[in-house]
Amino acid sequence: MMLASTRQVRALCLGLVVLLCCAVTALCGSKALAANMSHHDLSSLAYASDAVVRARAVAGLRDVDEQEFVVVHSYRGNLKPGQRFKARMFAVSFASTWGGPPVKPADDVVMFLEHNENHGWLVLGSGLRMFVDDKAYRFVQLNNPGPYEPVGQGLDPYDIYDDPRGKQVLSRKEFLQLLPQPVTRANQFVDALSAADSPAAREHLLTFMGPALGDDNDTPVTKTDSYGFEDLIAMRVLEELHNRGDMPRFLEALSRQRGGVIYWHLRLNVSAQKMVEAAADHTRPLHHRLAALTYLREEAFASRKVYPELIALLADQNPAIRAAAIAAGPRDKNFPAWRDALVKFAAVEQHPAVRFELIAAARYGRFIKQLQLPEDTLAVRARRRGRRIELAWAGEAWGGLLVGLRLEAANGSTTQTLVFDIEDRSQVRTWQSMGVRGLYAYAFFDPPLANTPHDLTLIADFNKDRQLRLPLRGLGKGHKVPPGSSPSKPPELETETEPEPEVVPVPGSVDAPEPVVAPAGCRCQQRGIGDWPWVPLLGVFAVTWFLRPRSRGRTIGF
Repeated sequence: MMLASTRQVRALCLGLVVLLCCAVTALCGSKALAANMSHHDLSSLAYASDAVVRARAVAGLRDVDEQEFVVVHSYRGNLKPGQRFKARMFAVSFASTWGGPPVKPADDVVMFLEHNENHGWLVLGSGLRMFVDDKAYRFVQLNNPGPYEPVGQGLDPYDIYDDPRGKQVLSRKEFLQLLPQPVTRANQFVDALSAADSPAAREHLLTFMGPALGDDNDTPVTKTDSYGFEDLIAMRVLEELHNRGDMPRFLEALSRQRGGVIYWHLRLNVSAQKMVEAAADHTRPLHHRLAALTYLREEAFASRKVYPELIALLADQNPAIRAAAIAAGPRDKNFPAWRDALVKFAAVEQHPAVRFELIAAARYGRFIKQLQLPEDTLAVRARRRGRRIELAWAGEAWGGLLVGLRLEAANGSTTQTLVFDIEDRSQVRTWQSMGVRGLYAYAFFDPPLANTPHDLTLIADFNKDRQLRLPLRGLGKGHKVPPGSSPSKPPELETETEPEPEVVPVPGSVDAPEPVVAPAGCRCQQRGIGDWPWVPLLGVFAVTWFLRPRSRGRTIGF
């Protein structure tokens, strides 16, 4: 049998690439984009918009890129009621990519619009709200690659923070009643940006980040590294405070952020060295030091270089700093000095929350065996922010199944208990990664707690009759510290440091370990492949260039 020549193989590969590119183009068309596309809360959309209108599709609302609308009501901008305009929507689909039932939306929509010189009016990426069977729907990218798809619009901003209070889908009437509030907030933020720079003006910008750390309220909270959701107002506040050279308020804003900040989208030139130095500065408030380390972790500066100050923080007196320093460190094998420091540190560290970060880092860096930790090592992290409670654990002895979870709130002689249904995802969300497990839960007491200080204790029951009692930061005990202050010993209540856990042997248990004693706007245009027909050709050219003949000599078969 004659073997194929290199030229024939090259031609075959080229043909396969062409077919693949055509298939991708046909599959995605103008509705999908192989990129992470952010979605936004209503205030962010209003802030990023040139106009916010309720409009009616002239020819009936259709799932097409461009159509004509007539304004019914104007919330922001120069478009007036009765005015006709054409608007384009990029990478938006009215139907689910998983083949759900076709939707029949009403002809009226709410649109957050941006005006472009080349394309006219454009609907911002997630800036469409439509109504189906009198229910409001927003748009989120559920699959990548994939378009924005409709999901129920709950109470903003709770729904976008995945807070249970935003679970109920709003009716058309409820959504339209809600809409003026975020538009007003966006207008107030624009006014705050345009005000002359002064300490008072910068202090006012901080209010758009939310309440100070330790100030208990019902503001929703999500993960700091939230995927997809982008709070454009919070991100602009961070940019403004940094660019105005106000490091104390920049760190204060970082400590206040409650989610929606995608750090690598920030238009900032932050010195990693300065952030490490801020974390090591004992004259700064503790929550500012922690905020600097959080920024390093999220921005991944520390993965490129190990700073001596970061290693020195492993010996800090505060366990919250030690834990945050470990989390901010590099997560691969290319930094032996950091790995050796953690291995040496593991031999003396006793705090369960710091041990948790230590084990997580070692598992990720694949040097867990070098730690030589006892099998019964307790490594657990429990903390509260607003109504949101986080519990995470690691280690061989505690890798078992969680079978029960409850929260006790004590006020003097009165104790109220909230029992979580760990099977109900609206109450508890579990996760597992690299041998580390965790959950998020939301604390809503029924009846509500009295408006007085309460001590909180999270009680976690594991299989094999093991139980952990985990004290959390109490309710109603926080207080605000002025952003510019630098107490030599920061007040204990202004941090997220939680008391240490208590291991409680359940009666009849023989497996419970001994108690552990620890030491004291991206506003870029979003297009689909159908809008860039040259993308497949570019792929063909790249593959052809790679497979080009490397010599002028004779082609040898193989």
